[in-house]
Amino acid sequence: RFGADAAIAAPTVIYLPAEFFGRSPRIALRLTDGGGLRHEYRHEEQRLLIYNEGRGGEVEVVVTAQAGPVRT
Repeated sequence: RFGADAAIAAPTVIYLPAEFFGRSPRIALRLTDGGGLRHEYRHEEQRLLIYNEGRGGEVEVVVTAQAGPVRT
């Protein structure tokens, strides 16, 4: 969980190590107002980018590793 600031235009960046999450982790995001947020996973950089696009509030991020053995 983190607090999204509507005044910040840059995305929130979260490091997701491929050795734990694989090439295609499942990602679920929820904002306190019930809306969803746009996100982008960059496997090569092992980064999850979350764009709040002018919305603020508490964001819940749930990341689940891909099913089966994790291959990087």
